[in-house]
Amino acid sequence: MSVQEDETKNVLKRDYFAAYDWTKVIGKIDLTVQSAPQIGVLPTNYLWMETKQGKRKDIYESFIQLILTIGKGRIYEQEMPPYYLGAADAEKIAFLEYNKVMHIFTKNDFNWNVTPSDHSTKEFKELYDLLHDELHNDVVIYKYAYDDRQIRTFIRRNFKEGRSGTKKQEVGKNNFTFVYYDWVKSVKDSIAVDWAALQKAGVLDCDFFLADLMSKDGTSIKDRLKVVLEQTKYKVLVKADLGGIFGDAFQEFSFKDGQKAYNQFWNRYERPPKPVYQRYILDRHDLLMPQDIREIKGSYYTPEQWVRLSQEYLANVLGEDWQEEYYVWDCAAGSGNLLRGLTNKYNIYASTLDDSDVKIMHDAIDGGRLNLIKQNVFQFDFLNDGYTTKNGLTLGDLAKCEKLPESLRKIIANPEKRKKLVIYINPPYKDLTTSSDDSGNSVVHDVYLSELRVANRELFGQFLARIAFELPSCYIGIFSKLKFLQGPDFSTLRASVKPSLRSIFLVPANTFDNVVGSFPIAFQIYSLQSKSVFDKCEADVFDRAGQFIGQKTIVSPDGQKYISKWITSFKKDSDNVIGWNEGATRNDFQSCRQLCILSSKSANNSQPRGVWINESNLMPVVVSYASRKIVSPTWLNDRDQFLAPRDSWAGDLEFQTDCLIWSIFNNYVREDDGICHWIPFYEEEVCSPAAFNSRFMADFLHGRIKRRIPEGLSGDLFEQQSAEEAASEVPINALSFEAKAVIEAGKAIWRYYMAQPGISANASFLDIRAFFQGYKTTDKGKRIMNSSSTDEQYTQLLSVFKEKVKLLEAHIEPKIYEHGFLLK
Repeated sequence: MSVQEDETKNVLKRDYFAAYDWTKVIGKIDLTVQSAPQIGVLPTNYLWMETKQGKRKDIYESFIQLILTIGKGRIYEQEMPPYYLGAADAEKIAFLEYNKVMHIFTKNDFNWNVTPSDHSTKEFKELYDLLHDELHNDVVIYKYAYDDRQIRTFIRRNFKEGRSGTKKQEVGKNNFTFVYYDWVKSVKDSIAVDWAALQKAGVLDCDFFLADLMSKDGTSIKDRLKVVLEQTKYKVLVKADLGGIFGDAFQEFSFKDGQKAYNQFWNRYERPPKPVYQRYILDRHDLLMPQDIREIKGSYYTPEQWVRLSQEYLANVLGEDWQEEYYVWDCAAGSGNLLRGLTNKYNIYASTLDDSDVKIMHDAIDGGRLNLIKQNVFQFDFLNDGYTTKNGLTLGDLAKCEKLPESLRKIIANPEKRKKLVIYINPPYKDLTTSSDDSGNSVVHDVYLSELRVANRELFGQFLARIAFELPSCYIGIFSKLKFLQGPDFSTLRASVKPSLRSIFLVPANTFDNVVGSFPIAFQIYSLQSKSVFDKCEADVFDRAGQFIGQKTIVSPDGQKYISKWITSFKKDSDNVIGWNEGATRNDFQSCRQLCILSSKSANNSQPRGVWINESNLMPVVVSYASRKIVSPTWLNDRDQFLAPRDSWAGDLEFQTDCLIWSIFNNYVREDDGICHWIPFYEEEVCSPAAFNSRFMADFLHGRIKRRIPEGLSGDLFEQQSAEEAASEVPINALSFEAKAVIEAGKAIWRYYMAQPGISANASFLDIRAFFQGYKTTDKGKRIMNSSSTDEQYTQLLSVFKEKVKLLEAHIEPKIYEHGFLLK
């Protein structure tokens, strides 16, 4: 709601108090709100309010004016008092329980006969000073712009018969994150804290929020918090060296504004939450961390359905009684939810980066929600702790690390017991490749740099490296991306570790509440007791509801030639360039978004890597381009890599020409960026009013530009002969039925365009679409083509064209797999 009208009270009547009776006039009070009339029932006064036009800087002055109005007219002696006094202007509305200030009307030594609207009188100032604490501590203030729903909730809960005291909004499992976001906007800046310095000590703003939320009568009630509230100050319970005279000590922080913003905010909410919500909120405190902090710390709360499923897969591999025979260590435990459901608590160990998470797990143990023993739950930074320096070398020996429980050290030190150790984790997925953050520069990062190579910026890769090299012969049960099995950056680590993959299933990443993106997360079970070079496997696939939907073949790209190396291997002449294939030097589905064909390199300088296009490499370019663009990305294929095709592609002229036709109508060539060489027709075919600047594409399709046999074929005689025959044929004669239909539908649009006034005969297909559809600028300043046109005939022609293109794509797609651009 936006209150912009002169009469604020009329807007309030309409938007908030329509269900009540606001017709009664009481003295000079601006607005009164009563219960709706009922026969034989006396009305209840809910609200007496002072209203102002415009925006008032100090809404408390309106309350003082209202109190003076009531006192001067001795209205409190004539009417039943209301539940609330109120104040409102064009920006905000505020409520104060009447009983908080009713004592002021018994003040005998006070001159009530002053003009209430005169804020300069000594009586006004005296009353303001006298009621300062009540106003700042008890007034509930809302702004219309973003508190509309909360205003309505407040009125609905409190403007009713029989209510006893203000019912504030409860904080529970469904709204605590939203309350936190509001707290950040309203309260955070009023606390005298150097947030950046405190964050380096591991204390975040959400720790202060929890201190507020878990408090009663101004004091935090939980001893498992990093920060507690002590009336008018906060005390940080972890040592933080912030410099100055305190050094490495417990720090205390006060408010900049005397708790004004704090009181205004928390007057809205009931504190502390109910006990059942307290447990949930503290267990899920990770949701309050900033995204980058969650990613670094690995606060990925594993959904319960995947926890159960992973434990079923472990039982299938290790045996039905595996929990009695094996030891389990979650070395990235967070709040411990991955360990829920395990039964043999004496064989389970949980370590985590933050000591506060240890406290959370201890509390869950006390509450019977986590079946562990406290001595096996400990703080341990798996990527940094447990290393020593000797003779200039960094050495890691987990069996001697005193931060680990003695019983776990004995398991690690004993080769036979270590064979029964299962490292069961959902580690952080943070990819630091493009980040300026140095959080990835851990000790593990430095120690295993040669084994990790470019994978050293993947935190889960660092976990894998330390486990594999320092806990040999154990089992690993890990939730992670598929990069370890499929990613080119992990080829060195795969070759060094060679773990034996025993079982795997895939689930959508966005079922994990702190993971953004459409890609698969795999639960993999590895044995380090034997070495095995991964080639391929069949992974079970489950949808977001946990239903089994089939299997997917996961193929290692090791030993394969990637499509980027293949496409850049084709030689081209130095002249007769017809375009630029942007983004051709990448291989996965993610990079397909940047892949495009342009008129020239200068048309887009944001992605400088690609290949020039001319007659000698046109066919390889268009088959690689179409193959990468036609197959739709899904959460399952997101990590698949495009590979160099089998030689069979060179003898399949229909496939090549179909890809060429698709590319002609699906590129980003524009006449403004240079001569358009991508017009597939001659002038007379489309009734052009002028000669084309280039007939290259029409000549190429009709065989007037001779094709060459692709270089780099394997030498297989049959494939070589097929390639030679394909090169000698006229491309236009090899079109599939589907490609011919696209050509005809495209020709109809081209002809219709040529009949329009003020056109350019040398327009590309993109130019033609822009002519009819036009462009718009988004809120972020990006210029994009409109999705529709006001020209009905063009719209009909385009609809037919799009249908034909879909059929062509369906015809091409199976051959993409047949020729090996993608592996199934």
